[in-house]
Amino acid sequence: MRSVLSSGQPAESDRVSQHVGTRAAAFLGVVLVTLAGARAATAAEFVGTSPCGAVAREFLGVPKAEKCDMIKWQLSVSPQAETKTYKLTATYGLLDESGQRLVGGGTTVTLGGVLNVRKGARHDENAAVYEIRHPHSRAVLRFVVLNDNLIHLTDREGALVAGNEFWSYTLNRKGVGGTH
Repeated sequence: MRSVLSSGQPAESDRVSQHVGTRAAAFLGVVLVTLAGARAATAAEFVGTSPCGAVAREFLGVPKAEKCDMIKWQLSVSPQAETKTYKLTATYGLLDESGQRLVGGGTTVTLGGVLNVRKGARHDENAAVYEIRHPHSRAVLRFVVLNDNLIHLTDREGALVAGNEFWSYTLNRKGVGGTH
């Protein structure tokens, strides 16, 4: 209930309540911004399944003669850390008859190293791009950051790599939008 003085002005208690409410809302806004910033500053894990295309095969060292249907990706990045790093675990191989699993569990490659964050992709000159270098070869993979929850593999020229009718090259932040 709002109290009004005979002058038409709100009573002192209402002005205090309004002031406290405004300060509480401002405080809540600061907390939410701080939490959002803390999330961005921590490591993020991206997961997904893709075809076994040339760009990915080259980076992972999949022999050209080896048959490969699919790659399962787990990419952890720390783009805001003082020392930017990545850890990649990729499992590739042929699908079994069910189309749900890799024959023999597939072949797993685990790599890690320095993460370079640069600016500019073919479709967006202002986009952030995560660049990971293979620690034992000259191979490089680049992922354009589509938003906080999605990254997508690019080719050497910075164009998005197209998937097929089953999988794309988009990796999703783990734990966002479903169960991963």
